[in-house]
Formats: sequence, structure tokens, C-alpha cells
Amino acid sequence: VRNDTTTIISNLLPDTHYAIMICAENNSGVKSNFSPVIMVATDPQDATPPPAPANISATKINDVNASFSWPPVVDDASSIWGYSVYVNGNLYKQDLMNPPINIENLSPTTPYYIEISAVDGNGNISPKSNPYYFTTAGFNTVTT
Repeated sequence: VRNDTTTIISNLLPDTHYAIMICAENNSGVKSNFSPVIMVATDPQDATPPPAPANISATKINDVNASFSWPPVVDDASSIWGYSVYVNGNLYKQDLMNPPINIENLSPTTPYYIEISAVDGNGNISPKSNPYYFTTAGFNTVTT
């Protein structure tokens, strides 16, 4: 015996109107008359990209590695599914779920820049962040 008075209707299309009628059924299988038609509409699909990541900060830079962090991007219509990180304009890491990121195999005393974009749950890609410029440290030598 179910006494539910709410339900979830799944797999509806975005930006679509639906007519819904409701009836009840008792334990003997006897059904009530249908309710008046209820008109509902789903929201349009989100086609707006999230904002670009901002406030990138270096958490560590040495001769061959650099680590960066940034605050999570907030999208009005969808959750953020991941980030893409670019080093000197080339994709370094895709589908990064959460910052920070550690960039490895860099060359000592070399200038670089990173840019980051976000992807929301509808596949919309943000613009790239402003570039964050940095230079790796000199090669660390060990004297014995």
C-alpha cells in the first residue's frame, strides 16, 4: 500500500510543455476519475558557459615543478564538472575535478604561463582565465 502524494517525473525534455493528469487507485484496483489537467513546463537547457576561473595563486614554484590553486567556479544553472589547465597555451590536464594542480617536468629558469577553464554539467566551457605568469627557479645543485 502506497500513500505517496508526490512523485518525480524523469527524462523530460528541456523547454517543453507537458499536460499532466492524476488519478488514484485503491488496494482493490479501483481507480478514481482523473484530475483536471495540470500544465507544466520545463526550463530551457542551460547554454551559458560558467565564468572563467579567477584568483589563481601559486602555492609552490621550484626549478621543475609548480603548484597552483584557485577558488571553485560557481555556475548559476549547473554544477562544475571539471577544469582544464593550459601551460603556455597547450592543454596540460583535462577533467581536473578540484584544485590544486601540480605541473611537473618544467625547465629551470624558464618563463611560463597557465590558463584555466571550467566545464559545467551541461558541457558549457568557460572562457580561459587571465594568464598567470611565472618563472621556475634555477636548478638546485647539491654539493657533496
